[in-house]
Amino acid sequence: MLALSPAMNRWLAVLLLLVPLAGLAALVIVPARLTERQATERDALEAHIARLEQRIVTREQVLAELRQLERQTEGDQRLLRAETPSVGGAALAGLLTEFFERSGGRLDRTQVLEPVVEDLVMRIGVQLRGTMEIGGLRSLLHRIETHEPLLTVERIAVQGLDLGSPEVLVDTELTVVGYARVPQVEKSDGTSNDRAG
Repeated sequence: MLALSPAMNRWLAVLLLLVPLAGLAALVIVPARLTERQATERDALEAHIARLEQRIVTREQVLAELRQLERQTEGDQRLLRAETPSVGGAALAGLLTEFFERSGGRLDRTQVLEPVVEDLVMRIGVQLRGTMEIGGLRSLLHRIETHEPLLTVERIAVQGLDLGSPEVLVDTELTVVGYARVPQVEKSDGTSNDRAG
């Protein structure tokens, strides 16, 4: 066996003492680092879960508002869909022109009237003037009365020679009104609110 010098023996003894101390330090430091890393990952995971839970809450709120809006829309089948009064007036004028022509009439003039706002509903009126037979006028009035969304004849004026004969052409002037929800007004901060409140 090789004989070592006393200095070498001391170094070897110190090294043999340091190896178990290093192993003991590793046994303490490594689990502490692992615990620290796990704590960091757990915190990040909890923060992610909290964000997901908040998204779920927000999603549920949006879905609830959407369901409420759908219920309101289902209940408002009698109202015209109009993003603005002019869009509603143009749509109503187009519909009434179609009704007039399908009833065999010749339309001379169509005029969209100024909308009248009452609480949450606005009245959109259209004035029609044209010529048709009495039978066609009956057909036109029936189409208007049975149509959904709800339409009402606010004013009617008929002029002709013999109103008792179904084949006589009569000058007809009608004012027909449809009803629509008042469009929402945009606030300056980007949110919207009904005009009434």
